[in-house]
Amino acid sequence: MENFYNENIINKNLNYIANIYPDFFEVLKSANIKLPFLNDMIPQGIAIVDNNILITAYDYNEEQSSVVDVLNRKGKIINKVMLNTTSHVGSIIYDEKNNLIWIPDNDGVLNVYDSNEFLYSNYVEPKYQFNNISSGLKNYNDKTKQEIAYLCIDDDMLYIGSFSNMGKGRIKKYQITYEENDIKLKFKKNYFCPILVQGMTFYNTENGKYLILSSSYGQKNDSHLQIYKFDDSKKDITNMKRIKLTFPPMLEQIMVKNDNLYILFESNASKYQETEVKVEELCALDIKKIIEKFNN
Repeated sequence: MENFYNENIINKNLNYIANIYPDFFEVLKSANIKLPFLNDMIPQGIAIVDNNILITAYDYNEEQSSVVDVLNRKGKIINKVMLNTTSHVGSIIYDEKNNLIWIPDNDGVLNVYDSNEFLYSNYVEPKYQFNNISSGLKNYNDKTKQEIAYLCIDDDMLYIGSFSNMGKGRIKKYQITYEENDIKLKFKKNYFCPILVQGMTFYNTENGKYLILSSSYGQKNDSHLQIYKFDDSKKDITNMKRIKLTFPPMLEQIMVKNDNLYILFESNASKYQETEVKVEELCALDIKKIIEKFNN
């Protein structure tokens, strides 16, 4: 996967937005794998497992099960996995240390799968399931539901968050303890976070830890990449030092691998074909350039 992105290929179809979103193009490294275009399905999450790319998607009509498309490093679909849920599957995390895949389910449930099954099976069942960890993560459409909109893992810490379109969202932090045949989660802390967050990840350097958030809402509104110098002593992320980069609409999950920040947009979905500014490719950003922007 890393070798493929070192080719530094950017689809020429993106050139027309170079002047509209200079922040985006200044850090864009590669954009040469087009997301699968599937009727009624909306892409949400991205994970990289060895040389494969896993993309989650949900049916906006909620008539079909949510799916995980497995792509090889050339962007060809090599497997399609049906999930036993119609969840928005807003994030997918590969826990490389333990060879596990973490995906949120409906109403606050969090499922954990054996990652090997995604390469060879068309249907997977959770190996572990957590039902009571999302208290306080209110669904922006239905306040009676406790929804995990996005998640990430960093240093054996699980972070799960809620999307909010009115006021600040919330992120919960759990310590992960892996046992021989079980996983334990211990609650550590709540954080308040900015409005409209769709994804989160961390980047660790010799000079400290950086928190990166993606935020977006709607087909006509700009997305943003927000970079913070992470200070775990603070309960409100908005009080941490940050910069904000302006990106095209409909930015979803983000993830760091090596020195690349991988991102995807949901504007490739058929539901959003009228979106004026579309990014239909998976994008790799130069994380070092992003951190340089923060420090300049």
